[in-house]
Amino acid sequence: MRKIGPILTIVFFAAGIVIAFFAGDYMSDQSYIENRAEQFDKYISFAIDTAEDKGLSVDGASESIASNLWVAHEFCDNPEISAELNDLWNTLVYDEDVFVGQEDRLTMNLRDILERYK
Repeated sequence: MRKIGPILTIVFFAAGIVIAFFAGDYMSDQSYIENRAEQFDKYISFAIDTAEDKGLSVDGASESIASNLWVAHEFCDNPEISAELNDLWNTLVYDEDVFVGQEDRLTMNLRDILERYK
């Protein structure tokens, strides 16, 4: 009967180590996911600000917006939103005239993407 106490202590100690390991791994994963979401928000916000402040008629503005969209695409974990960002990026890179003069439509699309991602 006296041997059960030390054995239970060892079992509880080992269980505590295993639980702490998995809790740390889970917390690390959650931190990684939150960091990716923050980066996504940051780059989409940069693209929105550039479109509102400069428009697409200013030299380099469309490249800046396209660059921010591509980086946001890389941080996006939602396949549907990622595909939309890819389509917007392709439009800005290959057919930028589509959004010239219609920056409001572009910012509206980006705000919609930002809201759906949250």
